[in-house]
Amino acid sequence: MKAESFLMAMVLAATICFGGCVPHKAAETVRDAKQLEASPKIAEYLRSGHYVQALHRIGMYWQQKHHVDTECPEEALIKPGQVVVLQPIVHREGDAYPRSGAWQQRFEFARCGQKKTCNAIFLATPSAPPQVQPLPPGDTIASLQLLHDARQAAMMAAYLKLGPQEEGKKCRDMEIVDTKLISPPPMGLLPKSGPWVEEWTIDCCGKPVAVTADFAPNGRGGTSFHFK
Repeated sequence: MKAESFLMAMVLAATICFGGCVPHKAAETVRDAKQLEASPKIAEYLRSGHYVQALHRIGMYWQQKHHVDTECPEEALIKPGQVVVLQPIVHREGDAYPRSGAWQQRFEFARCGQKKTCNAIFLATPSAPPQVQPLPPGDTIASLQLLHDARQAAMMAAYLKLGPQEEGKKCRDMEIVDTKLISPPPMGLLPKSGPWVEEWTIDCCGKPVAVTADFAPNGRGGTSFHFK
């Protein structure tokens, strides 16, 4: 259930659909997380059992990646956090799920002695539950676009740090399994306010490799990055 290769395609699909899939019935539309308080139907869905089950699946995915005992009888504690709206969320009156839109959800997942900050991306589809995929876990403040752009550079840096491998073998199975904000930008969590530093942990064929990520606004609306 790797997400990185699907992220931009999912958001593009949401953009195309939003232009032609907006319902004519009365609907709530959220274009920013601040509007959730004024949108009871969408807020209700984000607290629903179906939504919590989707978060639970993401949390269990990462517990399996980290070899936590999946047979542990302890119930998971899920604490939803920040929502970032990527494409306007539209919920039509009478529908069980949002009809269109894309958003990121950060949440805390605690179970069997392990607590982890998880991230997920949701893509709403008409008359069906939203599609959901995991994003790199942790407290990174990199945008969806930046995660997509920087992924390959992070993998290369981790591969170089991995060191000598068995003769004739190359590690090709790599995934971002954790992120930590080491030094925030000057204005807290506002990436455009200046440079910041994160630590990304890459699972390289079962071996965790930590790389330091330096990010800085490039003055052209984007962000430059360097991994070491």
